Amino acid sequence: MDLEIKIPLGIGDIIYYKAMLDEIYKTNKYDKIKVCLANGLVVWRGDNKDNIKFAENLLKFLYKEHYYKLSFNEKHKFISLTDMINNFNIIKPKNIPSLCVGKPITQKPYITINSRIRYYHIERYNRMKKQLLAALKMISKDYAIIIIGEKSMEKNRSNTTHSASIHPIYKHLIDLPNVIDATVPKLGVTAPKMEDLKQSCFLMSNAAASVVIGAGGSLAMSLVSSKNTICLLEAGHPFQDAMHKSGQYNKTNVTMHVETFLKNLKQI
Repeated sequence: MDLEIKIPLGIGDIIYYKAMLDEIYKTNKYDKIKVCLANGLVVWRGDNKDNIKFAENLLKFLYKEHYYKLSFNEKHKFISLTDMINNFNIIKPKNIPSLCVGKPITQKPYITINSRIRYYHIERYNRMKKQLLAALKMISKDYAIIIIGEKSMEKNRSNTTHSASIHPIYKHLIDLPNVIDATVPKLGVTAPKMEDLKQSCFLMSNAAASVVIGAGGSLAMSLVSSKNTICLLEAGHPFQDAMHKSGQYNKTNVTMHVETFLKNLKQI
């Protein structure tokens, strides 16, 4: 028996689905897992078809096991992450060394932090921004701070629709002491590049900590790369709520509490 599934185009989606589908294959004894991409969702990325090509390349790069059969004609049924939660076991993505390939930097030790917040409300962020920047300034005395992500977040249907919970913080970070700018010029409509994704994962894999606020691709990338993901999540995201409830973030520094997040930062 085969499982057929259509999945979203996002980096985080592709990584999270991979972890869960690997587990599904092991526990449900499917002969094959047939996967295609929901290409229609590219309208949320400015309708730039290069985003489809990038997602196809990432799918080919990650879904290499013999039990995967990839298709690029959208013929399968779309199964959302909520459907996955309701029908299969939740599992945290494991380390993916093949993604962590890039050029080393001379400044060590260091931490990384992403330039974009995804699914964390801007009002809550603004209430803790002063404390966050103070903590990062203190950290900068002992660690370089590498900013990854993009300098400019291009407007698209996704971040315009969810503007209160998807927002850039590059301008808040760039003036901190001991900062290294490892961002790409822009993302949102512009498609990512595999070499840039691998470079970010490489930097996270060698960092004393990878700092993430919110969910999405930046958290997924950190979970498969970093030895110490320090993340602040917001309750109300169905998949991340399920990850918490199922205990997948036990013994990690992923939290929904601002005080705990700031404490974890200060303990780097």
